[in-house]
Amino acid sequence: MGRAVSDREIVATIREYENSVAMPGSERITYLDTRGGIHLKQGDDAARRYSMYAARCSEYLRFGYEVDAVTCGEFNRTSTLKLCDTPAILQEAGFDDLPMLYTQRHLLDALRPKDYYDPRCHGLAVEQVKRIPELLERPVLMCDSPAREDVLLSVLCAVDSDRLPLIAAIKPGGSGYYEMGEIQTNFVLAVYGRSNFPQYLAMLMSQERLVYYNEERGRDLNALAKLQLLRSHVVDPDLSDIIIHTPRCLVNMETAAQGGCDLDMESREARDACGSLTQGRDGYDRFREADAR
Repeated sequence: MGRAVSDREIVATIREYENSVAMPGSERITYLDTRGGIHLKQGDDAARRYSMYAARCSEYLRFGYEVDAVTCGEFNRTSTLKLCDTPAILQEAGFDDLPMLYTQRHLLDALRPKDYYDPRCHGLAVEQVKRIPELLERPVLMCDSPAREDVLLSVLCAVDSDRLPLIAAIKPGGSGYYEMGEIQTNFVLAVYGRSNFPQYLAMLMSQERLVYYNEERGRDLNALAKLQLLRSHVVDPDLSDIIIHTPRCLVNMETAAQGGCDLDMESREARDACGSLTQGRDGYDRFREADAR
């Protein structure tokens, strides 16, 4: 049986995570007094109520430490990162309860400054990347990818430096290397800000593609992006916050032979798809779409 965690440790763990992702003050549940002491906004006697959240924060911090190790060149070069365990909302949609892996290449692509000539560079801040595990737990919407039959897209309640909503591309049921061993996984192939998002959203919100939608977080994303992104895309209130249908990528898995996810093959497929696209602005968007999904 593990050691009991003290109230002080609960509050300190939450505060460490909030600092690691540069969480805005309005979203924090801790604060500092005039002497630098850490407290809960709800009162320190509420610490026990936050014990489960503190445990999740500890796991978020673990991923953050791996991100730091990669960016400092101290992470095992042959290993992927473990982003998180598969969130409950994805399990409700039918995903297996597996670790979600994220390659070092995709992490570094996410962090590189945006480059018109290299659309794999997504210009995310380290703090934004470290918050991805938490954001995956509470997406704005999930939908079938228009570009890939084996991928689910999750629109996160966050934006990049250009106020473009972040999208995570997730491929279920693969295998990858983590901590010197091969494990089964649901891969996060990319996280990026999507240009031309209002037009793209119209395609994602179609009845046959939409898997999940949360109306409240849709309003929050509108405020973050400073666009009325979802005003013209009304979802039946009865369909908010429920799984509308099984993701197409999982349906396809049931009818196809099971096979591991070969990371080298993923990279080659992405490069091959990208190489056939034009280099104009329209081609830039398709290039990014092919690589990410």
